[in-house]
Amino acid sequence: MACAAGKDVYVEKPMTLFVDEGKWMVQAARKYKRVVVVGTQRRQGKGVSGAKKVVESGVLGKLHSIRMSSFRNIYPGFGKTPVENPPAGLDYDMWLGPAPVRPFNKNRFHFNFRWFWDYAGGLMTDWGVHLINIALWAMGPEWPKAVVSSGGKYALQDNSETPDTQITIYDLPSYTLIWEHQVQCGLGPDRREHGVMFTGTDATLIVDTNGWEVIAEPQKRNSVVEMRRRTVTDETVRAAHAKNFLECVKSRRQPVENLEIGRHVSAVAALGNIALRSRNRIEWDATSEKINQNEQASQLMTRSYRAPWKLESQS
Repeated sequence: MACAAGKDVYVEKPMTLFVDEGKWMVQAARKYKRVVVVGTQRRQGKGVSGAKKVVESGVLGKLHSIRMSSFRNIYPGFGKTPVENPPAGLDYDMWLGPAPVRPFNKNRFHFNFRWFWDYAGGLMTDWGVHLINIALWAMGPEWPKAVVSSGGKYALQDNSETPDTQITIYDLPSYTLIWEHQVQCGLGPDRREHGVMFTGTDATLIVDTNGWEVIAEPQKRNSVVEMRRRTVTDETVRAAHAKNFLECVKSRRQPVENLEIGRHVSAVAALGNIALRSRNRIEWDATSEKINQNEQASQLMTRSYRAPWKLESQS
């Protein structure tokens, strides 16, 4: 609707709720010749770009595993807020958009909407897209061949729906990609709240918001130089991302985090939730962008929209 109205768009993550929506967004942006940027700003960080160069240098040896994690200290949760009237001045019907009609509840509204399946996909599509983005930027835009996921709501005491604990494993052509989140402690691998761990035959690189470091594998400590760069970039990357968008609005160039990149990252994250919710190992055909021979999982690629909303291909 914004592209059709002649607007350039900064779209927040999760960019899409369903895999197929990403393709339709790209079609709309192309049809109306609009600049659209996705609000996952990690590629703007000097620490992340520096880590990418290290990965590409070959110093880690043969890369075979990438582990991403987000351990959020939000226990015991957000409570169980009651049903109430929407705030004055809010067009709640428009806010819901094509999502099903639900009674207004503060926990389903701003920020916390991301913990409900009607509007988002939990930490898998919240922090997951940030870290999947880093992994795919460093390794190249491959698609997974297969995905499995397991998890549930074990710790939070509130009325949210998405898992507070989840592990997703992606089989890519040349490596394994692992996503993990938990909410009860705030300390993940290497005592970090979040991060991406690139493991090779010679060394491991760990990158988070504050920088990166290379740790030699025990048998390679005489031949691998261990390195560390610590840079606090959380706020500066947000400013750089907004600046890039505004510059592209003027120049009509594609932004750093354009829709093609955003839809790929969002789709990979969504496939993790499809595997979780369908309780299936899903086989992904990257050429057709469809799930092979699994009707239950395929149905989660999109959904019926609430009238009068409808979704039409922009081809």
